[in-house]
Amino acid sequence: MNAPDAIDNVWQYCRELNADEVTEASFNRVLENRNVAIPKLTQLTYICKPHKYMVLNSTVSKYFKSKGITISVDNYAEYLRTIDQIRERFSGMSFPELVEKAFEYVNSLSKDNFTWLKFFEEMLDITCSRYNKNTLCEVFHRIFEKSRGREDRYKNGEKGPLEEIDPLTFIAFFNRRNTDENRIDFCTRAKSFLQMSSEVPRDFDGIPIFDPRLTWFFGWGINRDATIMPYLWDFAKGLNKKELTVDLFSNALSVENVGISKLTQIMFICKPNDFISFDSVNRSYFKKNGLELSVESFTEYEQAKLEIKNRFAPKTFYEISYDAYLDSLSSPKTEPKSDPALEKETL
Repeated sequence: MNAPDAIDNVWQYCRELNADEVTEASFNRVLENRNVAIPKLTQLTYICKPHKYMVLNSTVSKYFKSKGITISVDNYAEYLRTIDQIRERFSGMSFPELVEKAFEYVNSLSKDNFTWLKFFEEMLDITCSRYNKNTLCEVFHRIFEKSRGREDRYKNGEKGPLEEIDPLTFIAFFNRRNTDENRIDFCTRAKSFLQMSSEVPRDFDGIPIFDPRLTWFFGWGINRDATIMPYLWDFAKGLNKKELTVDLFSNALSVENVGISKLTQIMFICKPNDFISFDSVNRSYFKKNGLELSVESFTEYEQAKLEIKNRFAPKTFYEISYDAYLDSLSSPKTEPKSDPALEKETL
């Protein structure tokens, strides 16, 4: 859509909104603008007509989710159905009163947000400084003794327990798709085994989740090149010291099971004040906010990171990541795509 058409569509929508005669065609045409998404358009609509229309931003979506309502709106018809559902569920309350309740609810949670920030950073430091690929693997089996994804295929073709691991894969296992209760239990075990000083996290807000099938940062032992573990360990140590280089980044990316999304995801988890993840949820959020970013190298990542920081200032990277997650709750759901070649049947 070109700029003049986009402006005309917004003007037409505003006229209809002012006259209380919003049409489906007008609402949906505004949404075709790549700089406009449901949260932004419903916010405008709510501000102008607060007793007729409801805003569906991240704050409101989180509040409704706590009440058993998951927001998924992609067009005007779905927006009206959602408004009717909200009216029925919260009969007797006005939309402004609901918005106020939503902000009160989210603010009440703020003191318990981001309790994980120091935990995984300390975990990275300990695993890099006190362990090697074999001794860390021993701890890995003790913590995750009842979990799948611990079996390897050896060079001779036989199967058996994984005998080597890297800090990136180790930390990723705490952040696989699982219940918070299980994840907290794993973190509690890790605190004991690794003799960590950080408090066990009470939440994992803003952390992008790893697909359980794709958690390893390396492939099967039968095909594992001798350079892979050194590449991953060198990257982890550089990340720990915040001394990443173009070579460390490109070497890690050269490993078959590693891509930009996966690598930046673990960078963010371990150093959430310094790096941002380029997982699918975050990329979608960046795009909705006018940032069309392409990242294939460390240089491009550093430039994109700067653009993100400037675009969302003064928010931190972990706040941006959490906002992206909340925004995804009110976005249409699509099935995640994965490369079947990277999927491991035991993970």
